[in-house]
Amino acid sequence: MKTQTKKHIYCFQFILALLLAIPFNMVNANAFQKVDKTNFKIKRGVNIAIWLSQSGIRGEARKNAFTEKEVKQLANWGFDHFRLPVDEEQLFHEDGTLDMETMGLAENVINWCKKYNLKVIFDLHILRSHNFNNNEENILFTSEAEQNKMCKLWITAAKYLNKYSEKLLAFEIMNEPVAKKDEDWNKVETKVIAALRQINKKRVLVLASNMWDSADHMPALAIPNGDPNIMLTFHFYEPMILTHYTANWTDLKNIRLSHVQYPGSPISTNDFEKLNKKEQEQVRWFYNQTFDKKWMRKRWEKAIQVAHDKGLTLYLGEFGCLPSVGETSRLAWINDVVDLANELHIPHAYWEYKSGFGFCKWQDGSLTNPALLKVLVK
Repeated sequence: MKTQTKKHIYCFQFILALLLAIPFNMVNANAFQKVDKTNFKIKRGVNIAIWLSQSGIRGEARKNAFTEKEVKQLANWGFDHFRLPVDEEQLFHEDGTLDMETMGLAENVINWCKKYNLKVIFDLHILRSHNFNNNEENILFTSEAEQNKMCKLWITAAKYLNKYSEKLLAFEIMNEPVAKKDEDWNKVETKVIAALRQINKKRVLVLASNMWDSADHMPALAIPNGDPNIMLTFHFYEPMILTHYTANWTDLKNIRLSHVQYPGSPISTNDFEKLNKKEQEQVRWFYNQTFDKKWMRKRWEKAIQVAHDKGLTLYLGEFGCLPSVGETSRLAWINDVVDLANELHIPHAYWEYKSGFGFCKWQDGSLTNPALLKVLVK
């Protein structure tokens, strides 16, 4: 009996040693997302972008820009949810009342999604007091009046939309906060969460980390304790020299290369040496890196760890790559993002459906890139 006990002890010690030898992040990262944490179940989705957000189209053109036929098509292709970006200036009048034409279009999407068994994340994308493309002059973080206004806007929208099931509709508090200090964003989102919880304690609220939904800033995010209906979100577009090659809104817009490689080092020595000194300094970091799925996994680690520690679902709300980089590298990068998200059971939504990053024609939603679609829904 004693001998048998010792054997059991030795066996236990050996197994424990093996477990301790496995890096902690390998244990939790592959397990934490397998637990169902809310009634809002999603896996793969797409952003219905540049429509009710970041768009100047109005009237019949806006109404016809996204239709029930397209919702049915996306559902048949294998998507199970939409992230629906909506801007304050489209959804609300200056006095804070709802623009019912815009809300009607959003409701059309919600009802179509219900019909075709999809779900919707209603994303307040740009505020009059906050734009993710302007991290210097966003008064949301310095004006208590603007913070209170944001709470009132959300209360108005949430009360109106409260008729929809929590299994169908979730709210994303704000897209890509760019506060100079993490605590400034924490102050805002804490106020909004408190306001929304007065209306519905079961509605899933999607909560972003500071600095463009950065995984690096997730550990600093103020997350409510004891609220299971929170979903954490991060965005991923790295390396930018690949995903945003020649994009005219980035600091790298004038960089020209013969080829941007993925996986591997994106910039060849020959291309690097042809750049002028200023350009070389701009891209030196990219030049010295090797990018692949293993590198991606490390970049996501902080977000993964926080979600694991809090027992919450982690959501990749945006990822995408422009076609300017070339089809081979583009598809290879997107394929790795999708594979990694699937391996880690992280629900995800591609940016975007049918604009610059997309895979369908703007006019009618017809498919323009079958290879990309195949990667996204595999």
